[in-house]
Amino acid sequence: MARRTAQKVCLIIIFIAISVFLLTLIMLTFWLFDSWNIQQETEQVIASTNLSTTPSSSDPSQSAGSDEEDTFNPYWDFRSTDYLTADFTNLKRQNPETVAWLNLPGTDINYPVTQHSDNSYYLNRSFNQSRNSAGWVFLDYRSQTFRDAKTYDANTIIYAHGRQDGSMFGSLKRIFTASWQSNPDNFLLRTSSPAANQIWQVFSIYRLADSNDYIQTSFPEPRMFEDFLSTISSRSLYDFHTPVSTSDRIITLSTCQDEHTKIVLHAKLVKSTAR
Repeated sequence: MARRTAQKVCLIIIFIAISVFLLTLIMLTFWLFDSWNIQQETEQVIASTNLSTTPSSSDPSQSAGSDEEDTFNPYWDFRSTDYLTADFTNLKRQNPETVAWLNLPGTDINYPVTQHSDNSYYLNRSFNQSRNSAGWVFLDYRSQTFRDAKTYDANTIIYAHGRQDGSMFGSLKRIFTASWQSNPDNFLLRTSSPAANQIWQVFSIYRLADSNDYIQTSFPEPRMFEDFLSTISSRSLYDFHTPVSTSDRIITLSTCQDEHTKIVLHAKLVKSTAR
């Protein structure tokens, strides 16, 4: 009797193990299929988009909120840093919800940015709006940034999945490596929108567990924004020697490292030019 019971238990365990293996295999197959599709789509989008650089040597550096030069900020001298300019003709034709193009040196982040009426749609939709677990890069639905050449939220937030294959914001984790941090050119994030081109300077990078306190887009009182900037600056795992103030406008890149931990990058607007 005991032997039969042991055999049944053994069979049940084997059945569960096989079921788990098959389920994992199916999930992996779907993941790989979505990864292949997103890679093909990304290559097609980049190939069909005219990306160019526009010299900014003759364009005075601009801050979103202050005209004073910051002696602690070496990037006021980046007169030769080129703007990135994206042609939105084909992008808007492929997806009318395209609002900008985003590029972060030292990573594989070089994508058009979308925006929907909520923050869940592009978690499971690719750029062409087909179902895909890889999702796409998207702007917070509350944001007004990129609508015109002068409107910027206090905090502009862009999200994407942190894919293990490096797609979307999967390569954002490189910001914690010595090789990324040793090259100051990596600290200048560039965006392009139909209305303007922008250059943003990174001032804080960190990992954060179980908190979303950094995704506030507006601040009713200057003191609230001041406290917010102090908090996110103090979290940085690298000292960029780049102070920020309530007159600045910032951009935030956010992704998940795992179920509980976020990877976050903040940069401030230092140059912009209308198109």
